Order: sequence, then structure tokens, then C-alpha cells
Amino acid sequence: MTTPPPPTDSPATSADDADPGMCPWCANPVPQHAGAGRPRVWCSDQCRRDAYSARKASRSGAVGVKVVRQTRIVEKPVEVRVPDWRETVPSTPARYLEDHEVVEHVIRHPELLARVLESFSGSIAFRRHPEREYPPPLHKAAVQLAHYLDQYLRETAPPPPETAGLSRQQRRALERKKAKKGR
Repeated sequence: MTTPPPPTDSPATSADDADPGMCPWCANPVPQHAGAGRPRVWCSDQCRRDAYSARKASRSGAVGVKVVRQTRIVEKPVEVRVPDWRETVPSTPARYLEDHEVVEHVIRHPELLARVLESFSGSIAFRRHPEREYPPPLHKAAVQLAHYLDQYLRETAPPPPETAGLSRQQRRALERKKAKKGR
């Protein structure tokens, strides 16, 4: 049984001598692309295929090949702006809003109003004990809101179908009557 020959180095396989701009298979210059992504390793598709074939043959024991991938570290200057402590930043003093200003702001923005109502309904559903009422102003507002919400639901709910509460025979008779009117 014969042993395969030791791996032979291609022209640019020594890791110490490797130049990232050189193809590890044929030692020709590797054209780099300007876009983003991994840097190119091979100078052409042919070299890439040949190196793959050689590595595949090496794994099966037919030929010994060693391919060194070359990397290049490029340092790029990065501008870091350090703010000067003497620069004045125009600042506006914090202004505290009055209660009525907060209410007006919430009413003008439906998404904020929806969040307030959701949190209020959540507090009613999960934290309320049946034997206790809310404090008087909150209780009064909740009762008033319930009245208006009930009215809103009645006005916006779709009308019940005509066939609600009818037996099957009555529904069929109603359908036949509508069909005769349509002719």
C-alpha cells in the first residue's frame, strides 16, 4: 500500500508570506469589489473550482493540497467628535403642564385616549372588589362614562337580522316571500 505524497504548497500557501491581495491558488492579484460583503478570496471562478477539486481529492487521499486563506487588516481613521465644554447648548426650561392642558392633549390624540380608556377598563376588571366603590369623583365619572358607552354601543351596533327568533319554517316562508317580491 502506498502513501500519498506530502501536501505540496501552491505559490502563496505559506501563511507568513500570504498576501491578502493574492489568489491562494495561482498567486495572481485578486480584484476586490467596492460593495459590502465578504472580501474576495479567489481571482477567478476557475481558481475557486480548481482549489475545491484539489481539496476534495486531498480528503479522499488522492492528492495532498494545502490552501491558505489570506486576510488583510485595513485600518481606517474614524473621526470622533468630542464636544467642547465651552459650547453652549440652547436649552428650554422644563415646563410643567396644568391638569387641564394634559386633559386637552389626551382628548386631541385618539391613540392616547384609547390607551387611557384601556388602562381604566383594565383597572376595573382586575382590581375592583364588588363590595367597594371607587372614590366619589371617580365613581361619578365611571357611571357617566358607562351611560355614554352604552348609548354609543346601541347606536353603532348593527341591527339584528329579521330572522332572529324565528323557527326554521318561519325563516323559509320569509325567504320564499322575499323571492316572490324580487321577481
